[in-house]
Amino acid sequence: MLLPGFSVLQRLCARARDRAERRLWRLLARQLTPEQTRRLERLLVVGDQDAVSELELLRRPPRQPTVTGVVSALERLAKVQALSGHRVRTNVVPAGRFNRLAAEAFEVRAQRIARRHPLHRRATLAAFAHRLHASAHDDVVDILLLVLGGSTGRIERLGQAERLRSLGELDAAALVLAQAARVLLDEAIADPRIRLEVFAELARTELAQAVTTVERVVTVPAERLSEGLDRRYPSVRRFLPELLRLVSFEATTKSDPVLAAIRHLAAVERGAATMDAAPLGAVSSSWRSLVQPKADLIDGRAYTMCTLEALRHAIRRRDIFVPAARRWGDPRRLLLDKATWRANQVQVLRSLDLTGGARRLLDRLGSELDAAYHRAAAVVTEHPELLVFDRDVGRQRFKIPRLDALAVPESTTALRERLAALLPAGELPEVMLEVDAWTGFTAPMTDMVTGGRTRASDLAVSVCAVLVVQACNVPYGAVARRDVPALTESRLGWVEENYVRAETITAANARLVDHQRQIPLVAHWGGGQLTSADGMRFVVPVRSIHAAPNPRYFGAARGITLFNYVADNFLGWANIVITGTKRDSQFLLDRILDNPTTLDPKEIMTDTASARDLVFGLCQLLGFRYSPRLADLPSWRLFRLSASADYGALGPLSRRINTSLIRDHWDDICRVAGTLHTKAAVASEVIQALQRGGRPTTLARALAEVGRISRTIAILDYVTNPAQRRRILVQLNRQETRHQLARDVFHGRRGHVYQPYRPGQEQQLGALGLVTNVLTLWNSGYMDHAVEHLRNEGTTIADEDLEHLSPLQHEQVNLHGRYVFSAPDHLRHGLLRPLVTHSGR
Repeated sequence: MLLPGFSVLQRLCARARDRAERRLWRLLARQLTPEQTRRLERLLVVGDQDAVSELELLRRPPRQPTVTGVVSALERLAKVQALSGHRVRTNVVPAGRFNRLAAEAFEVRAQRIARRHPLHRRATLAAFAHRLHASAHDDVVDILLLVLGGSTGRIERLGQAERLRSLGELDAAALVLAQAARVLLDEAIADPRIRLEVFAELARTELAQAVTTVERVVTVPAERLSEGLDRRYPSVRRFLPELLRLVSFEATTKSDPVLAAIRHLAAVERGAATMDAAPLGAVSSSWRSLVQPKADLIDGRAYTMCTLEALRHAIRRRDIFVPAARRWGDPRRLLLDKATWRANQVQVLRSLDLTGGARRLLDRLGSELDAAYHRAAAVVTEHPELLVFDRDVGRQRFKIPRLDALAVPESTTALRERLAALLPAGELPEVMLEVDAWTGFTAPMTDMVTGGRTRASDLAVSVCAVLVVQACNVPYGAVARRDVPALTESRLGWVEENYVRAETITAANARLVDHQRQIPLVAHWGGGQLTSADGMRFVVPVRSIHAAPNPRYFGAARGITLFNYVADNFLGWANIVITGTKRDSQFLLDRILDNPTTLDPKEIMTDTASARDLVFGLCQLLGFRYSPRLADLPSWRLFRLSASADYGALGPLSRRINTSLIRDHWDDICRVAGTLHTKAAVASEVIQALQRGGRPTTLARALAEVGRISRTIAILDYVTNPAQRRRILVQLNRQETRHQLARDVFHGRRGHVYQPYRPGQEQQLGALGLVTNVLTLWNSGYMDHAVEHLRNEGTTIADEDLEHLSPLQHEQVNLHGRYVFSAPDHLRHGLLRPLVTHSGR
C-alpha cells in the first residue's frame, strides 16, 4: 500500500523531470535562428504531390552498392549539407540525452514529431540535422569503397578477359614463329641461306602477320589495364565531380601523396589546375606507364582511376579520413587526448594493474611464460608423440591427439529421459507471455519519445507478438487478429515503431539474464564468468550496402553476420550485426567492454578464426583470459622472453619477443588500454585504426608482441592440458547448439534477412536473440521445477548429472503455424503449469 503523499511526491518528481527536459530542449533550440527553424520544420511537411515528408526521405540511407547508389548518396549529402548551418553545439546537453533525441528523429514518424511541443520539436530537428551530417558522409564513404573496389578490379579483369579471347590467335601465331625458329636453329643450314630457307617454308606476309599478332596479344600489365579504362572511366565520371565538391578528405600525415593527388583532381574539376602539373607520388608501378605514357604527358583518365584506387586503399588503412564523418573520421580521435589521459592515467593503470611500467608487466608475464614452458616440457618428455617433424614447414610441430568422447553415465541418460517426459508442452506465444509474467521483460519496452509506458491495455501482448513476428521471420498476418485490439495490424505497427528497438531489446534481455542466474539448476552449468563468442551467417537477398559477398557462406548472394556472446549458463547476453564476414577478432571486445548485463565474464572462448596476437595483447592488458580453440597449431610459432632458459625439446620451437618494441611504446600501449577501459571509443574502431587495412601500425605491432606472450602461454596450456581443451570444446558446442535453436526459430522466408538497413537488421536479429533466450529460460525454469519434483518424490539426483543437462531443447514448444496470443490467467500471473506426471503424453 502506498504511503500518504507518495503520489504527490511522484507528481513533483515528474514535474522536475519535465522542467529539466524543457531546459535541455531550450539549450538546443535557441542555437537556431528563425530562418533555420523554418527550414528545419519544412522537413516535416508532406506536400500535395509527395507521399512522405522530406525528413523521411533524408533519413533513408542508400542501399544500392552501384554507381547509381553513389550518385544517390551524393545527392542526399548535398541536401544534408544545405542544412549544415543547423549543426549545434552538443556539449551543452548530456551526451545520452542528445543521442536519444537524435535516435527519435531517425525512427519516429514525422507526423508525431510535428505534434510535439515547439521546443521539443526544434530540439529534435536540431539533433537530427547534426547527426545526419556525419552519418550521410559515412554512407557516402561506405558505398564509395564498394563501388571503387569493383571498378578498379574490373578494369584489370576486363583486360584479362580480352586477352583470354585472343588466345586462339596467339596459339596460331606462335606455331608460325616456332616453325621459323626451327629453321633458325638448324645448324645444317649455312647462315647466308637461313632467310631463303625460312621464306621457302613460310610466306613473308604470313610471318609478318604472326609477329603482329604476338605483339598485339602479348601486352604488359599496364597495357591490359588500359583496355578496361574505356569501359569503366565513364561510370566514374558520373559521380566524381560531385564527390570532389561535396566530400573533404584529410590525411593523418601532412605530406600524404594520395591526399595531394585527390586535391589536385578537385582543383582540375574547378578549373584551378591542369592535369600536366599533377603530382605523381601516389602512382604505383603498375599504373606508371598508363598514367605517364610520355615524359611530358599525363593521361587524365588513367590518373583519375589510379588516384581513386589509391584513395580506396588509403581510406581502409585509415591514412585518409573524412573529417565530417563519424565512422570514417579522424582515427586519432579514437584514443583519449593527452590532457584527458594525464588526468585519468593513475586511476586507470591501477584498475588494470599496469602500474610499474613495462618492466613489471614483462617480469610478471615472464614468470608465467617460464612456468608454462617447464610444465609443457615435462609433459612432452613423458609423451614425446606430442611433437612430430612436419616436412611442409621444415620443423617440429605439435600434434594434439583427438579428445575421446566422454561416455554419458546411465544415470545422466535416465535423468534426461525423465525430465523430458515431465516437461509440459506449449505454444510459443504462451511461452512468451508466461516468461514475461516471471520476469517482466516487456517492462523496459518504453516509448521512444516519452520514455514511459502507454495506457493502452495489453501492451505486453502486443510487444510479444511483434517479437515473435521478427524472431520467426513471418508476416504480421500470422499473429494479427481484427477482433483483438492488442493484435490488430495497426496496433502492432505502432508498437514496433515506438517500443521495440535495439535499445529496449537489450534492456529486456538483461532481465532474462538476471532471472536465469536465480534458478538453482543453472548454478550447475556456470556462473557467467565464462563466455564464448561466435557468428551466425544470414543471407540478405535485397540490395543493401550493409551486406557483403562471401561464396563460402552466401553463395552468389550477399549476407551479414550476427556475432553472439553466450555465457556458460546457455543464455546469449549480447550480439553485434557485422557486414558480410569481417574478421570476428575485430569485434570480439566490443560487448565484453560494454556489457549491458550484470554478468562479469573473465574468460573468453572463441574459434580459431578470432585468435590474433593483437586480440591476445588487448585481452591481457584489460584483464581477460583469452582461450580460443587452436586448430591450426602448425602455423603458430612459440615465443620466449629469456634467451638462456632451457626448455628442453620446446626450445627450438620458440623465437624471442621484441621487448624493446614494448618498452618504447609503453605509454601509447597504456593509452590504448585506458581508452578501451573507460569506453571512450569502441574497441572494433580502435583495432581497425591500428591495423590500417591489414598493415599494422608500429603501435599495433607492439601490442601484438604483448599478445605473443599470452598466446604462447595459451598454446602450451592447450597442448598439454586435455581438461582445458575439453572446457573450450564444451562451451563452443553449447554456442553451436544455441545457434541451431535460433535457426529453428528464424524459420520464415528460408531464414533470410530482408531488412536492407542496419537499424532494421539489428532490431530483427536482436528480437531473435531475445526470443531464443525466452525459450532457454522457460526450459531452465521447468527443468528446475521438474528436478525439485523428482527430489520431493525421493529420487536421488547427483550434481554431476545436473551438469550435463541442457535447456536448449524445444521439441515440446510449437514454433510454427498461426500464433494465438492467449494464455490461462494463472500463467499470466506467474504461476507454473503442471508437469506431465502420467503416461500418454
